[in-house]
Amino acid sequence: MKSVLLCISVSLLIANVVNGVPVDYNALSERERKVQEKRHIKPWEYAPISYELVQMGGGSDQLAIRIEGEVKYIEKKQYYPYYSQHIVADIDGNRLADLIFKYWPGSQGLGLGCGIVVYLQRENGNFEKLTLPAERFSPEDIFDIDGDGVFEIVTAELVKYQERNYWLYRCWHIKDYKITNVDSKFEFPRAIWFTFKPNRKLVDNQTARKIASGIRESEPEIEVSEKDFRRTRNKVESIVRNALASKYRGDKGIGNDPDVVFAENFEEGSLQAVKSRWESVKNIEIMSLSRDVPPGSAGKNSLLMTHIGGKSTGGHLYRRLLPGYEKLYVRFYVKFDPDCSPIHHFFHVGGYNPPTPWPQGGAGICPVGNERFTTGVEPFGRKWRWDFYSYWMGMRSSPDNKSWGHDFINDENLKAERGKWICVELMMKMNDPVTEHNGQQALWIDGKPWSRDGQIISYFGPGFPKGKWVWDSFIPNPEGTPFEGFQWRSVKELKLNFLWVLLYITKAPLGHVSKVWFDDVVVAKKYIGPINLFPPVSP
Repeated sequence: MKSVLLCISVSLLIANVVNGVPVDYNALSERERKVQEKRHIKPWEYAPISYELVQMGGGSDQLAIRIEGEVKYIEKKQYYPYYSQHIVADIDGNRLADLIFKYWPGSQGLGLGCGIVVYLQRENGNFEKLTLPAERFSPEDIFDIDGDGVFEIVTAELVKYQERNYWLYRCWHIKDYKITNVDSKFEFPRAIWFTFKPNRKLVDNQTARKIASGIRESEPEIEVSEKDFRRTRNKVESIVRNALASKYRGDKGIGNDPDVVFAENFEEGSLQAVKSRWESVKNIEIMSLSRDVPPGSAGKNSLLMTHIGGKSTGGHLYRRLLPGYEKLYVRFYVKFDPDCSPIHHFFHVGGYNPPTPWPQGGAGICPVGNERFTTGVEPFGRKWRWDFYSYWMGMRSSPDNKSWGHDFINDENLKAERGKWICVELMMKMNDPVTEHNGQQALWIDGKPWSRDGQIISYFGPGFPKGKWVWDSFIPNPEGTPFEGFQWRSVKELKLNFLWVLLYITKAPLGHVSKVWFDDVVVAKKYIGPINLFPPVSP
């Protein structure tokens, strides 16, 4: 019913690339109609490919794809999305049968939150899985628009823009086992106001593009000049010049500074004494005090977390930072053993409303704006590159229609080096007033921001840096669009109020030992900077 009454047929959206006029099927001659029909994908009625979805029990399901009865692909997953409306067709033009499904993760009513999942068959019989968000699905959504032999997919999503809901249509194509957006090639995106009666009136192209990019009409697009870029760089350099740590050789006495909110140097003498300073401690049995400390540190101890594959997922120290703050800097030292397994999640800072003496969940769920926000500073798995991992009310969706933490720097050259001590510092600033997108976050590694292509790409705020969003990843690019800034919260009561020293490893081989050291953690109201190796200079 939704596809017929509420969502316009894709055939009425396809543009004729020769003259730019939408195809009117009622006005076509019989010959022209046959030409157009040939451009629609043809499901295979008799194909050697089949699939079965088996409930394994305990919330685990298994998808098996067979070719001529032989299992070629198996996928196991907990809480498998519901698959329906499948077709078998050659979508990527390699003359091999592919499987295309519509799925939804158990939703009701209109069935929103749906998507298309495609299993592309390779020549060796294996399959490649791709996903797209789409509330509707039928064979007519797969169409060779320009007659070049490559099929495009037109997807429809129900999205909210201003105070209205719209059907948003996007155009994609599949080639070389990858999905590419081709909106601009075929005069997409397009949008139609959602109504409960048949409606075929398209909104203007500019509004459709704003709906697709999430830009509100009340918020003018930001333009940033070279002068603005220099101002950002000068601001960062000014912050660094006034580093708090420069007043304290080896960090000795830094915890007594009036601008310091909390400091932990693990010099209490015992793990129990360390534990008493934190509100939630998980798996203290993997923790120990170590004599390995950062160069120049006045202390003698660091905290070592030793993870063994198959025994746990790691451990953490967590505490509140009360009464809550509008802006904070958090600096810590870390050292990864050269043989450390990839880390799933790491050091987090953020806010809960109300603040709780334990870390909360929320993986894959976009915050509402009045209850939580978090940012992790993470070494990103096997890539071992530094980046943010952020949850906030302005998140985008991931390809699986969930909202996983977003990354921003996306530069593999910003390595999280193993076998050495690294100084990591995070700054977060709340949006104020709460209706604005003027929140910020920044990252320094060993006291330096990260730059590429003439712009700082580790400092994010309203108008900087430039780049583009690809699903849940911001890709910095000086030719892109200025970053919109963060709306971390929608209520004033939500503030920066927790610190979470976390080691979370989920894919270590059985028995594999991974070691990570932490030391000289400082939370302050101003930039802290690396440990000062020399006596402070008198003013």
